[in-house]
Amino acid sequence: MEKRNKLALMSSSVSMAAQVLYLLINFILRRFFIRYFGVEILGINGVLLDVLNTLSLADLGVQSAIVFRLYEPLAKQKESEVNEIITLFRKVYWLIGGFIVLGGLLCMPFLQYLVKDVTYSMSYIRVAFFLQLLVSASTYFLAYKRTLLYADQRQYICSFVDMISNLTFALVKFFVIIFTKNYYLYLVVQICQNVLSNLVIHELCRRKYKYLDVRTKVGRKLKHNLFQDVKNVFASKLATYIYGSTDNLVISSLIGTVAVGYVSSYKYITSCLMSIVYYMMIPIQPMIGNYLVDESLDHSKRLFSNYTFIRYFFAMLLLVPAVCLADNFIVVWIGEEYMMSPWITWLLVADTYISIVYGPTGEYINARGLFEKEKKVMLLGAFLNITLSIAGTFVIGIYGVLLGTVICQLILWYGKSKIVFRDILLLEQREVRGYWLCQLKNLLVFFLAVWLGRSLGMRLFAQYSWISFLVNGVLIAGISVGLVVLFHYRSSGFAYMVSLVEMVWKRFLKKQ
Repeated sequence: MEKRNKLALMSSSVSMAAQVLYLLINFILRRFFIRYFGVEILGINGVLLDVLNTLSLADLGVQSAIVFRLYEPLAKQKESEVNEIITLFRKVYWLIGGFIVLGGLLCMPFLQYLVKDVTYSMSYIRVAFFLQLLVSASTYFLAYKRTLLYADQRQYICSFVDMISNLTFALVKFFVIIFTKNYYLYLVVQICQNVLSNLVIHELCRRKYKYLDVRTKVGRKLKHNLFQDVKNVFASKLATYIYGSTDNLVISSLIGTVAVGYVSSYKYITSCLMSIVYYMMIPIQPMIGNYLVDESLDHSKRLFSNYTFIRYFFAMLLLVPAVCLADNFIVVWIGEEYMMSPWITWLLVADTYISIVYGPTGEYINARGLFEKEKKVMLLGAFLNITLSIAGTFVIGIYGVLLGTVICQLILWYGKSKIVFRDILLLEQREVRGYWLCQLKNLLVFFLAVWLGRSLGMRLFAQYSWISFLVNGVLIAGISVGLVVLFHYRSSGFAYMVSLVEMVWKRFLKKQ
């Protein structure tokens, strides 16, 4: 267990450092992107990426199924079984990559129905889409070994390579944006970055896992088991796509592509905050899988409770300042003309808050492999999301799209929690009630933090500036942390988080 904790801590630390660097670089890049390319290209870029996300449904959830199949053989050092799984994964991903290229070429004549009210020609847009297609497809041809590192709790290797890659290619992208103003060349640089970083990781894996041999024969039993897992997990894949990628397509086709450009700046803020949490928590899911294989039910319950609290803590730390300071940040980052209604901020933050807090339910379901039980909930949520978003657009415009997503996130939260409580953790009714009462309490504390943050922030600064943003950010983050401590200092989750901080601090002192 100690080794797992150390690996998880190392992966989390490196992943976090890599992600912070990535976000800083991309916030600066996006500012210059909008300045030199314009909001039209920003909107077009967002729509094209979401079309490619549609094609990525060809993945069918293979990666989730493969990760689940890798937990036990890695934990028990069954090298031949790991080799067999990775060999099959490689073959499947090559087929998927080929399908995505073919599907992308077939989609090109229909882009005119999704990209509307722009001044760029369709031929220009189709070339851009083809270059984006190459970026996406190259991942499937080269990146399958990232999954092995992830399942083996060695995500820090990928994070370190990506950190170096992001820093190096950011300099090239800045040069392309400022001195060439060529969107095509910008996409070519992205292709080169994707290919080179994945080649480096591929080679590192080859050296670390010397027993891997792509010529290994794959047995029928593994193929059958993988097919069953993929068949069940596809519902989750479809729902995830609908939640994450259809909003822009609905907005572009029913309201206009330029509107996607404006909303995308706000969505970019919340998606970056979500990604910080995601990358910090990446090492936890393999740890969950190992706990469910090796540890007792009580250990799994305790980990679920502690993990949920840690995610709530980061939701408070990141999203309370986001609600209070989103407009300030937009003004100083890209300009006052890109400000939108506060309701956009609230709806996007609500979506992000729910995603962060109920994240452990999905990770427990994946780690246990209960894809069949999850399928109905995911399909219901996906159907309601797309239906409510389209209907809401005709009633309250762009707010309807975002509100539909929030409502369906709540449905998913309830449905997934029920599966975890009933089929994995075997919770009693009083424990289930305790969970939901705790979530209600946490939400009230969140609103209290927002109210205090807004009240104090408006008294300190009357105008938006970098100084007001930074000072208010520190103040509001401090209020959020203070309220978490005040209301949770006696909880097991708080004690667990403190123990992790102490572990990090002791390791830091040893290195000194």
